[in-house]
Amino acid sequence: MTNSKDKCCVMGSLVDARNVGTHKSVKLTVHVPAELAMKVFESFGWPTMAEPVAVAIARLNTETTAEIASEDSTTPARARTPWDLLTASQQAGILCADRMFWTFLSTENYGPAWNEEEAIKIVRERCHVKSRTQILPDTAAESLWRNIVSDYRTWQLAAQVVP
Repeated sequence: MTNSKDKCCVMGSLVDARNVGTHKSVKLTVHVPAELAMKVFESFGWPTMAEPVAVAIARLNTETTAEIASEDSTTPARARTPWDLLTASQQAGILCADRMFWTFLSTENYGPAWNEEEAIKIVRERCHVKSRTQILPDTAAESLWRNIVSDYRTWQLAAQVVP
């Protein structure tokens, strides 16, 4: 008979790796979407140093054909635009597609955001716009957006400090 803890696969993002000299190991930090939290705890239990849970780590193949082609091509790869040079609406487009941003919105009382559509809805409501393209420079909507981003960055930094 197979126990639900025998086999489980949960997708997350590796966000940090640190040497742990006292244990001659590397500590990996994996962020899992909040909507999968119960699955993680039901499947893995609560690991401790005294009772660790054996897991396997695999890198998912998420490269797009375009990325692979650009590596093999003689055409130089497109340079990334620095965050501060993006318009507020471009930033909103990027963050609303980010699972970590969904977790932030859900855990910091902005509203439940389990997917991109819900994140978009929250951003529109909080910025008092009908479309993210209406988050224009020097407007109240942009100021509200900057506050959300500031809160998000503070939340991210606090999450990194927690052991």
